[in-house]
Amino acid sequence: MIYPQNSVLYQTDDIFYASGLEGGGGFLNTFFDAIDGSYCTYSAFGETGNADIDPVYPNPNPLGYQGKLQCGVYKPTNVISISYGEQEDYLPTNYQQRQCSEIMKLGMQGVSIIVASGDSGVAARGEDAGNADGKSLSNMPTIPIHTNTTPQAV
Repeated sequence: MIYPQNSVLYQTDDIFYASGLEGGGGFLNTFFDAIDGSYCTYSAFGETGNADIDPVYPNPNPLGYQGKLQCGVYKPTNVISISYGEQEDYLPTNYQQRQCSEIMKLGMQGVSIIVASGDSGVAARGEDAGNADGKSLSNMPTIPIHTNTTPQAV
């Protein structure tokens, strides 16, 4: 289906951040850092570089990744499929806007970003606190998933 192109797996963050044992819930910044070196210091919407919620490298955990933050060390593929997202209300608005700006920039460079719709439908992981109406903790009937709401992503 993708011939003559090859598939590439980008695995971001060490086991402690990827498994949720460490970290503040940051999402995608270290990936964007790795495929676009300018993103490491890019300023937009009051955000510059990685935020406090992003993984820190070298990881202070002695068993974590001890290398430096990777900025622009990988060439992005023509199509990037992101198979997971984060609930919009879990991430700061400026954080999300900066990432959407990066997705737009990658799109203008010929990179298509395809984002999965989510595993649990509109109620987002069943976090309805046992409410019979299925509404989320924030009392919304739906919880949008970031990056699905980025206009430049497919």
